Amino acid sequence: MKEAAFWSLFKFNMDKLAKYPITRIENVAGSGVFDVYATWQGGQSTWIELKIGKSGWFTVRNSQVSWARQRMAAQAKDMIILVRDEDTVSVVSVGVIMIPPHKVHEERKAVSYRRSELPTGAVIAEFAKPFNWYLIRELIIKCTTRE
Repeated sequence: MKEAAFWSLFKFNMDKLAKYPITRIENVAGSGVFDVYATWQGGQSTWIELKIGKSGWFTVRNSQVSWARQRMAAQAKDMIILVRDEDTVSVVSVGVIMIPPHKVHEERKAVSYRRSELPTGAVIAEFAKPFNWYLIRELIIKCTTRE
């Protein structure tokens, strides 16, 4: 599955739950900005980075790491990473980018992480097919919005 197909699946399922604005930012904003900007009930919002995993690995561009670290330094907590493997969707804490990567790809200007080797709590939840999009949405909101 390509990231564009993951976006379509995510958007379709979020739209079925509620008609809040969910916008794909990919290739529109500056380098490093996360893929999706979602607004929830009450005006809360979340930046979501969509990733396609392969064999338990996912890759993040250096510009995305830099962008997220700058936001985290400003106390932003409105970011999350969703990783889609063939049979799972994982909700991953954006704090994962603060740990050293498991692989560095100098030529691609990216770093990779193996989900099974992430610290406890970095993978917030994993969902198997058929994906429970309601629970995925509720978890994203709970993890990224202020109460």
